[in-house]
Amino acid sequence: MTDGPPQRGSVVARLRGIPVGSIQVSDLPPAEPARSDLLRRAAARELSDSLQHHLRAAGVAIDEAGPAGLLAAAERLPSAPRGLGLDLPLVTVVICTLGTEPRLRGVVEALLRQTYGHLEILVVDNNPGRSGVPTYLNGLQDPRVRVIDEPRRGASNARNAGLRASRSAITLFTDDDTLPDRHWVSEMIKVFEEDPQELIGGVTGLVTPGSLHTWHQTLFEEFGSFDKGYGRAIWTLASVVPPEIAAVGALGSKGVLFPYGGDVGSGNNMGFRTARLRAIGGFDPDLGPGTVTRGGEDLDVYAAMINAGDIMVYAPTALVRHFHRADADSLNRQLYDYGAGMAVVVTKHLLRSPREAARIIRNLPKAVHVLFSANSYKNARKTSDYPRSLTITELKGYAVGPILYIRAVARKRSAYRRGRRATSD
Repeated sequence: MTDGPPQRGSVVARLRGIPVGSIQVSDLPPAEPARSDLLRRAAARELSDSLQHHLRAAGVAIDEAGPAGLLAAAERLPSAPRGLGLDLPLVTVVICTLGTEPRLRGVVEALLRQTYGHLEILVVDNNPGRSGVPTYLNGLQDPRVRVIDEPRRGASNARNAGLRASRSAITLFTDDDTLPDRHWVSEMIKVFEEDPQELIGGVTGLVTPGSLHTWHQTLFEEFGSFDKGYGRAIWTLASVVPPEIAAVGALGSKGVLFPYGGDVGSGNNMGFRTARLRAIGGFDPDLGPGTVTRGGEDLDVYAAMINAGDIMVYAPTALVRHFHRADADSLNRQLYDYGAGMAVVVTKHLLRSPREAARIIRNLPKAVHVLFSANSYKNARKTSDYPRSLTITELKGYAVGPILYIRAVARKRSAYRRGRRATSD
């Protein structure tokens, strides 16, 4: 390394490759070994509780108090086994794209470098004939990669196309603006393998920023980003973890609108037992990017799985990096869409059955408090510099979401009636 200007960013700390927390750093020395030394000391200082928990769980004694003692103990930590054996079942990874994201090739290449090698990678082109997919993947010759055309626009249609084409018992999903960690697939599959009774229907993982080069990317982190923490969480309607999977993790801390809120995970890092996802009908084609509702398809599928009796698990060792929107216009659209998507999902399930409606209505006052209170867990990361205009944009999305869902339902009914008339003619 050569000398240069100070650097800043978000850094994921690991113990023998396992993510244990993240820290925000600035004024980094540009040269090694000073940079690594500073990062190790900062992680030991800021992530003390998490490090102590992981070290003690591994049976490693901490002989000295403070950061120095934690770092010394970490050196004695044995390497964690990452393999799953030689007889690996096939796993499908689906990437949906409009062919406008140049990072698509990097996502595919990252998947080809996974420590879990028995993969099929399905790139679903949601704009066939006009997209940049052939250009981005030009020269990438690997029999594990297939391109599937899905001309019906919408993230849900594209994901369902990947689901239909999947040839494996487990189907994972990520996006074209991410960078999966090399252990991502292995760590996702480990959760399913810890459940021989097949009570777990789906798994989500940790999403961290791929870069924080602009203020707007930092603002997305303050908004709440995709970060769900560094502890495993089990998501179920039950009040206790079934004894068969007690070793998998603990119950998650359910938000006021669980299972319809954003507790469970993010759509850019998720996986399912293929048969279970097919059994609930896959992703709702009326929801998500590319439709009038603009979002919510991932939250909806988590709720559908949980309401069907399946268990979802959040596994922070399954890491994907996401490249946040870097400019003001893109960030505003994203937050508006997130607000709309959340409200769309709540509206859908509110209208779906009296039982679900009662559950939602009972918790709506608490949900409003979470949205508007500066002290709520949702807004805890926002600093005094967080623009009020972004909060207003998000709230506008929440306000318009119910209207968008009703419009989507009306369009579907209108299309159905037109189809029936055409058939009768």
